[in-house]
Amino acid sequence: MPRPVTNNLITSEAMPAIRVQVHPSLTYVGTLESTLRQTSFAEIAIFVDADEQGRISRKLTVYFEHFLESALDKRFRYNTPETVTLNGVVYQTDLRCVPSHLYLEDDDTESDWQQINRYLAGQGYAPPYHQEQVLTKRLIRLLGDDQRAEFLLVYNEAHAGPPHTHPDDMYLVLKSDDRQHLAGFEQRALASFQLLG
Repeated sequence: MPRPVTNNLITSEAMPAIRVQVHPSLTYVGTLESTLRQTSFAEIAIFVDADEQGRISRKLTVYFEHFLESALDKRFRYNTPETVTLNGVVYQTDLRCVPSHLYLEDDDTESDWQQINRYLAGQGYAPPYHQEQVLTKRLIRLLGDDQRAEFLLVYNEAHAGPPHTHPDDMYLVLKSDDRQHLAGFEQRALASFQLLG
């Protein structure tokens, strides 16, 4: 059974023991439980802000993920030197501005993005790719000494402004000079949830 969600409050008893209160402006769609690329299992709680046509303008996904026993050599690793402390815990973090066409052209059917998109489509929603770009803020907490589990929050917004990354590099992290223009986005990302003990 997935971790319970009541009134936008996710309660996790372990890995990690935490409660996540999601802002009421975001609607809980459901929790996707799936194997990703045959190496890890993820429980992903999905929250969206959408219009009457189901077009998503904002999305928050909360991951509880761990590698399978069959993937003994796998560890979670991120090249994200920036950190932020939330509720006394240090999280790795980064910010991306991804051209929407790269998401639409992604043919990796086992990726978390594609599985989330299919789940949302089944619930009558359209992912936030109707604008030219998608802004993404990730907050990453690696769990255990072996780093084979993680707690991850990913906030997305559809973005119609000027590009802040190379047009063909979906993994290019925004530089500090670009970040100055997106301070409002980062504030909205951090305001979309509250971490509780």
